[in-house]
Amino acid sequence: MWAATRAWVVLYALWWLFVGSWSPWSAVWGAGLAFVATAGAVVSRREGPGHLPAAGALLREAASAAKQVVVDFAVTVRLLAGAVAHGDRGPHGRFVVRDTDAAGRDAVALRAWKALLSSYSPNAWVADIDGETGRALLHDLVVRRDSEAPV
Repeated sequence: MWAATRAWVVLYALWWLFVGSWSPWSAVWGAGLAFVATAGAVVSRREGPGHLPAAGALLREAASAAKQVVVDFAVTVRLLAGAVAHGDRGPHGRFVVRDTDAAGRDAVALRAWKALLSSYSPNAWVADIDGETGRALLHDLVVRRDSEAPV
């Protein structure tokens, strides 16, 4: 409890350092945001991060995701341009379920890493990766397996 209190005080102080204005609303927002960040830290500390792959594998996945952003931007623009040209107001896309190797309590950090990288793509968005089964729920505008990588 003391560690959480100290974390909140430090985060609240950092808020005041960076906010740039002194107002009652800044005080309320700073207290609220510091509370949310502290609660997230307490929950993540209780879960334990698990293990990530080696740095080389993480860098390869990050480079692959960065390249895919460019490709998926073109896919998204093509879809949106076609929708505008045809007067199609949607909805577009669909939800898909994919199996991953990120199951169990030791894969908390791996699930977060995969969700973060996969959501950089403008074509795919990770809604959830189940902790027990490792199944990922994604929304794709245009269903493309390479857009969902590394999930």
